Amino acid sequence: MNTTRFSSAWKADLGILILRVGLGVTFLVHGIAKLSGMEGTIGFFGSLGLHSSLAWAVALIETIGGAMLILGVWTMVPALLLVAVMIGAIITTKIGKPFMGGYELDFVLLMSLLAAATLGSGKYALTKGSSCDSCGACGCNCHEGDKRCGVDGKCEGCTCA
Repeated sequence: MNTTRFSSAWKADLGILILRVGLGVTFLVHGIAKLSGMEGTIGFFGSLGLHSSLAWAVALIETIGGAMLILGVWTMVPALLLVAVMIGAIITTKIGKPFMGGYELDFVLLMSLLAAATLGSGKYALTKGSSCDSCGACGCNCHEGDKRCGVDGKCEGCTCA
């Protein structure tokens, strides 16, 4: 077993977990706050000229999507739904404001969600991507360009290959 590759895989999976949990907690808390004060949330969306059903959709996407990110359940789906929420938030509330003091946090959340959607759930998740072709046990998600995968698509860092 190549320990350098194992260490890199472990660090990458830990990084994905940290990214997912950080994003998940942020959106879960915001979603719960919206749901807890739906009258105010609906009023705010109405002041932007948006229908109340969109307020409910955003609150539910933030709450359920945040929980799904924390748990690592089909990470790409909630991440992309939350990308749409963030784009909508930037367009409806931040257009015309400067980057600094305006929409830099929204931009960081948007880019982080795109990274989470691209990276997937990682090893430490309830639902993982497909395992490597060599054994199906290590959960390494071999794909083209992954340094743990050989030219044949089989995981080189797997101890049971």
